[in-house]
Amino acid sequence: MRMRLPESVPDWVLLHELAHALSATHDGQSDGHGARFLGLYAQLLIRYLRIPEEALFSSMAEAGLRVDRAARPLFLDPVRA
Repeated sequence: MRMRLPESVPDWVLLHELAHALSATHDGQSDGHGARFLGLYAQLLIRYLRIPEEALFSSMAEAGLRVDRAARPLFLDPVRA
């Protein structure tokens, strides 16, 4: 799969959309901008934009955001019957 984006698209926008993809089920269900999404988004920001982890989580806490710091992509969760 290939995506073409204008060079003017900031890196954080791509990471934001990737976090949505990682936090959605195969049928498109997700928690929107909920705790799982924010946890995955934070992990991407820390890894790829090198945002300092404690500064990021501190900022999120000050904003009153719920963040699942241990969030994992949904497609890695066991299949539920």
